[in-house]
Amino acid sequence: MIPMESPKKILVICSDADLSDLYREILELSGFSNVERVGSVPLSMDMLGPSYDIVVLDCRDLKKELSSLKKMIGEETKVLCVATEAPEGGRTETHAITKPFDVGQFINTIIAL
Repeated sequence: MIPMESPKKILVICSDADLSDLYREILELSGFSNVERVGSVPLSMDMLGPSYDIVVLDCRDLKKELSSLKKMIGEETKVLCVATEAPEGGRTETHAITKPFDVGQFINTIIAL
């Protein structure tokens, strides 16, 4: 079954280029056609703001990157952190999924945001 296309605009911030490609492929195969990628929060400064519905954050220094990201995104933007353990605290818009994860679980989380 081919999924319906979603209008959600997603930014994947991932420090691993191969993993970033994989996130994009998974999202696109699941019907998300507005997916962009960047390697770190500082590299995304010109891209951020209210222009994304969801930011998927998977970086080596998650705590520092998440802190920086929260200062740059709009109130409506949802954040999904992908990490070996869930980040502490944060806005209610910050959601987490731990590695390793099931692809279905990842997509269902994105859909729910």
